[in-house]
Amino acid sequence: MVRGREEEYQHSEGYYLRRPGKRPLRKSRKKRIRRAMKVLLCLLILGGMLYLGRAGYQYATHAPRFNVSSIVITGNHFASEKSIRDTIDNLRGKNIFSVKLSDIQRVVESHPWLSHSTIKRLLPSTISVVVYEEKPVAMIDYRGQTYLISEGAKFIDRYGPPYQHLSLPLISGRRNLSLNQWKRGIMDSVRFINLLARKEPDLLSEVTLIELSESPSLQVRFKGCPVPIKLLADDFLDNWKKLGFVMADLTGRYENIEYIDLKFADQIVIKTKQERR
Repeated sequence: MVRGREEEYQHSEGYYLRRPGKRPLRKSRKKRIRRAMKVLLCLLILGGMLYLGRAGYQYATHAPRFNVSSIVITGNHFASEKSIRDTIDNLRGKNIFSVKLSDIQRVVESHPWLSHSTIKRLLPSTISVVVYEEKPVAMIDYRGQTYLISEGAKFIDRYGPPYQHLSLPLISGRRNLSLNQWKRGIMDSVRFINLLARKEPDLLSEVTLIELSESPSLQVRFKGCPVPIKLLADDFLDNWKKLGFVMADLTGRYENIEYIDLKFADQIVIKTKQERR
């Protein structure tokens, strides 16, 4: 038999065209069977996992042991636990996996004392609520009622006996102020308080009263200073440092002073009852 560069073998015999000198290859039936068995096994495993997952989901969402039976609240100081619990007590008896933590968080944070919260599931049946309260920085006398106000200028709660231990400056304003003037004055007052809290906390403890008016300036009263001081919320500390030298010269003459003005850069204005100098 004469061989050329390539030989053709019959397909009926399971052969392929091969280069000369190479042995012909035949598809192995065993390999095909093993491959099919692997595919079948993967399908069986996948089906089993889907079945177990479905069964587990049904059990987790319907078993009584996963019904909410306890709500644990921590982190509150000013806000009473009862006032927080009352907003979410309807969770009891519901499946712990069916309740949405984001919905619980939204309801909890609607409490006026709370700034934000962290909600977690503690299996099998407990909801953990960690709350973070607003920080009261002042009291405000607004239209005949006194409220606590936060560092974000948020009205927290009406001032009363539970808060009498707090030592906070009072914000007040004339009754004829418009709503916009009130809003501006409150924002300026809180910004002023927050500035002192960051840069001059000792000075903040000396602030007793912040009075609002139609003008953008604040009229502030400090302990040990019998006359009001006008200032802007953001930029007064430089002039405040200079005021100490001026106050030494005014000892015993406060009765003739109407107010001291620190609104102007590098200038302290003292308004007397007779003159401005």
